[in-house]
Amino acid sequence: MKETLYAHVRRGAPRRRDWRLWAAVSLVLAVTLAVLIPLLWSVHYQLRYRHFVQGLSESTLAAYRAECLTAERDGELSPVSGGCGYQIYHLAVGLTPGRWGKPPEEPAPVVLDYGDGSTLSFWEVPLRNKASATGLFLWYTDPEGKSDGFSSALLHLDGIQRLLDQDAARAAAP
Repeated sequence: MKETLYAHVRRGAPRRRDWRLWAAVSLVLAVTLAVLIPLLWSVHYQLRYRHFVQGLSESTLAAYRAECLTAERDGELSPVSGGCGYQIYHLAVGLTPGRWGKPPEEPAPVVLDYGDGSTLSFWEVPLRNKASATGLFLWYTDPEGKSDGFSSALLHLDGIQRLLDQDAARAAAP
């Protein structure tokens, strides 16, 4: 018999796959996903909020310098002082965003116009997490037309209205 290269190689029974390796790989993959998904969501949430704050900050500063901040309430346009604009800015950026979303369909009761094409609109909205509680929904549109908004249970529309009323009273006083 002629000897070939494979003459001394014996074929044994096929090896069984080790299920423990696949279980370990699956467990590592599941833990990785369980950690990465909330982490990436958190980073996205934070970056979205930073973009909101940065845009509102730039608009507030521009309106303060140009003295062109106005408020539209009940169809009436009235000037807003730079101090009142900064108070509203501090209230808005001090809020913890509840839910990011789209604004309500009805027109906003209060709209601040910063004079550079940007606006900040306010609505009193029912909150999803609470059956009867309401909160404030803020919708910011930057000068380029990009918009974003969120609801928060920490502030209400009457607080914004009160600030604007006090500002108007100070402006009217001699």
